[in-house]
Amino acid sequence: MLEKYKAILWDVDGTLIDTKLLHAEGTKYAMKKLGFEFTEEDIKRYISLEGLRFFEIMKILRPELDMDTLRTLRAIKNEYVTRHIDKAPLKVPPSFIKELGKTQRQGIVSSSTRNVVNAVLERMGVKNLMEVIITAEDVEHGKPNPEGLLKAMEKLGERDVVYIGDTEYDREASKRAGIDFIHIDELVKLWR
Repeated sequence: MLEKYKAILWDVDGTLIDTKLLHAEGTKYAMKKLGFEFTEEDIKRYISLEGLRFFEIMKILRPELDMDTLRTLRAIKNEYVTRHIDKAPLKVPPSFIKELGKTQRQGIVSSSTRNVVNAVLERMGVKNLMEVIITAEDVEHGKPNPEGLLKAMEKLGERDVVYIGDTEYDREASKRAGIDFIHIDELVKLWR
């Protein structure tokens, strides 16, 4: 399935690791710390918007919050997420990524920030296998805009690439970048 590609680009949250609830809990923690309410309904809506960048999600959920407040919230949330990253279940066995690394180039394109992506990759022990890492800080436009994928492909010098993700935003970004997409649930079948 993957052997026909010269390079594999991975999404992180929801793909390599199931952090949906952890990000929502981190946002609730940050909101509470700054004196804002974040209800169970907010958590459900937050999770349903995963795949978008934090600022985009929060503009939908809390349009009244200014950018300074959102930056502070994101910093607190990310600190919470990285501190509790061991609680999130892995979706892809590190051994699978290591095996792929013997024959294929790999990279990351994620809507998360660099510190969260690094925490995940370090936990998995695969950071050294990722030739390129594109995070929210590296792009002006988040998914479904293909900017992150196009930057990663340029850095790799490859067009024969597949993107593995978990959301419709991932699928659409792949389509716009002109590359194949594999949903993580299809890939999981290979090792179950």
